[in-house]
Amino acid sequence: MIERRIAKRFQVDWEVRVEGTFIESGVLRNISSGGALLALTTPPGAGTQLDVYIKLPLKGKSWMKYPAHVVRIDEHGGVIVTTDGGTLDVRAWDGTAVRE
Repeated sequence: MIERRIAKRFQVDWEVRVEGTFIESGVLRNISSGGALLALTTPPGAGTQLDVYIKLPLKGKSWMKYPAHVVRIDEHGGVIVTTDGGTLDVRAWDGTAVRE
């Protein structure tokens, strides 16, 4: 398979919380400037709008809000999302109340 992506991907294993018409915890598998791959128990449908909160591996409780939408579900059940072009928001949340 020929790799067509221009943006560099970063392989990670970070906790995420996804909010849309549902709320679910999962794992961020990789991220780039163009999108991300999430592992979720119940993948949402293509086109679903999401707020993805990524727990950053920093001291304290830092979460980054990543406004996104689902592009597709891969053959292994991974959820491919792309940013909606919104501003990425990094703040300290208490881990349970992710929204302000």
